[in-house]
Amino acid sequence: MTDVIVSKVANCLVPDVSTTGTWMMRAVTRWMGKRMGGLWVGGRITLTATRLEFEPNIVNIALHDGDTNRAIALRDVTAVEDRGGIFTKIVHVDGPDGGVTFRCYGARKVSQRVREAVAAAR
Repeated sequence: MTDVIVSKVANCLVPDVSTTGTWMMRAVTRWMGKRMGGLWVGGRITLTATRLEFEPNIVNIALHDGDTNRAIALRDVTAVEDRGGIFTKIVHVDGPDGGVTFRCYGARKVSQRVREAVAAAR
């Protein structure tokens, strides 16, 4: 079993995801997804010594069609970028297939822990 370095409630930007619900809800979220490059999906990020993973919470599993899980092996990370945001900051972990973008409280500390874990994984 891999030791958990960080586990935090977060939202992950998931491209190409659609929602369930009424036609109006689907239309609005489709429009929002095009403008933002995806939809923010609520769940939990977990950083271990080898991976960064995102798992959606039960509500978001029910609201979104398709797989909204995201993961990246730390050995594949090419950059960790801090971005601004309203209320919470945004972290982009770059890698194959575009990487993983998430937002959470304490994002700056989390991004530093990701950088440290990436360095240790190499």
